[in-house]
Amino acid sequence: MSVRQYSMTNMTVGEGFVNNPNRYYLEEFFDKKPYVNSLVHIAITERGAINTNTTTKTSLSSITIPANSLIAGDVIHIQGVGKVISANGADTSTVVLEFGSTNNTGGNTIITTPALNVTADDDIHLDAYITIRTIGSGGTCIGNGQIRYDVGGSAVVNNITSEISIDTTVTNYISMNNTWDSAHVDNQIAADTFTMNVVHPNGTTPNIHLEIEGTNAFNSNVTYHTSKGGIQIQTAGADQDQIIIRPHSDTSQTAWNNIVWYPNKQTEWECSLTTGSSIADVKIWAGLKLTSDQVLANDNDQAYFKFQTDSDNSEAFTTFANLHFVYSVGGTDYISDLGIAVAANTTYHLRIKIDSDYKASVFVNGTQYSLTSTAGSTGGTTTGIGTTKSLALTAAAVLKPYIGVEAGAAAQKDIIVHYQAINRLV
Repeated sequence: MSVRQYSMTNMTVGEGFVNNPNRYYLEEFFDKKPYVNSLVHIAITERGAINTNTTTKTSLSSITIPANSLIAGDVIHIQGVGKVISANGADTSTVVLEFGSTNNTGGNTIITTPALNVTADDDIHLDAYITIRTIGSGGTCIGNGQIRYDVGGSAVVNNITSEISIDTTVTNYISMNNTWDSAHVDNQIAADTFTMNVVHPNGTTPNIHLEIEGTNAFNSNVTYHTSKGGIQIQTAGADQDQIIIRPHSDTSQTAWNNIVWYPNKQTEWECSLTTGSSIADVKIWAGLKLTSDQVLANDNDQAYFKFQTDSDNSEAFTTFANLHFVYSVGGTDYISDLGIAVAANTTYHLRIKIDSDYKASVFVNGTQYSLTSTAGSTGGTTTGIGTTKSLALTAAAVLKPYIGVEAGAAAQKDIIVHYQAINRLV
């Protein structure tokens, strides 16, 4: 009988599943940067409001552009169709596309029709582009486009604007508006379609799963790090400026927001982040909360890591040198000083694991740390390395993952976020 021998090194034997098939997993490595709201496409899903029996300019349909969500070089493509339902005699209708921050009927004119003597079933076809040249409170843009009207769109208006001032740090509106020259119940027009697509510069597509928010959070504050994997998020420069990474808030856009991460589903979360070159005057937080801000008092239920260098706009920890873990159960707070001195330019792998009793275990760089069961919203109980879990968390708390950095003084503060992952029972 012959014997066959094998020499093997670094061999891994698996059984077909890298992950537990009884759990649901999400992972994010930031191949796409999260932006403010991450606008890509918006469309109305039903007929807009009917403008009738008034001479007041009225929005047939509008799209809200969140503050700080635009980037220099963005091209916004707008298409829409206004449908004349009925018209009274020789009364006229004027349709205009506007863009601005005052309200949805007070913006800059991108393109407009003349006063039209319309009849029932006439369509007004709109196709226009707005190019963002610069951003900020003194931002600029330019618009161009076409409106076709009359029977079969036989009449055409083409227009290109001069450079328009636009404040991208505030909410703006893109709106298709109509004005009748005479108020009559038979003068009726509505928008049947109105869509917007944003093409970002150099083909850049924002992250559809995660977005950024926070005080003075700008898209330009998120960059790929040149030497480390992941993204750098950096505050704008004023005291209490923030950058917070959160699940995209638009309804039904991503499982990160629409899957519920209950403690009673044994949710597990982790991330890897690197501190900035200076950790003076900074607050850093990461974990599971009801809302995004770092202040403990904001949420009745939460479980998250936190480092802060002072109590300004925050809690009065016993020490501002160490990493803490905060959890709250139905409004009662528990703060653990993990005994880990946070250092600049240092990578920390943070992990939260909730068990079948809804109790959380926490790990930093692979080592488990004990948690306190002594209540208190200030100070913090020193724990250190150990296996003591939290008290039972609220079973059905609707927790979501958040990672943030906030400046404690007038200076830019940053962290590098390499990845985050979350999973739960199916």
